Amino acid sequence: MPLTGRRHRRRQAAVMAARLQDALLEHGRKTDAHVLASGRVAVSVARGMLVRTDGVRLWWVIWGARHRAPRLAVYRTPALAAERLMEQLAAARPAPARLLAGPLLADALLDQALPEQGGEHHVAAPQ
Repeated sequence: MPLTGRRHRRRQAAVMAARLQDALLEHGRKTDAHVLASGRVAVSVARGMLVRTDGVRLWWVIWGARHRAPRLAVYRTPALAAERLMEQLAAARPAPARLLAGPLLADALLDQALPEQGGEHHVAAPQ
């Protein structure tokens, strides 16, 4: 049975997302992907870095202090997109150590949500 237009677009988006994930994994970056209600797929690369695809293009927003407004990156090939993503991740400034030294917000939320457990619940700081 041939795929209908909407099912075909969803399939294309899933294939493009899988290719991006494979390309990023070659660079040592693990990701996860989620199908959106629109039929597009979102690939979570890092905190604040979410790539979307419709099966034809890959795009994401580049946030940076050098630019007054966010920029949009658009690529058609997963391999090139993966290279650019890795460059942007390397160029991103790491969070200051003083912010990661103490308990995270997730710790406080878990302590509130799980008071009967007693003890502390800590979420690992990002590497």
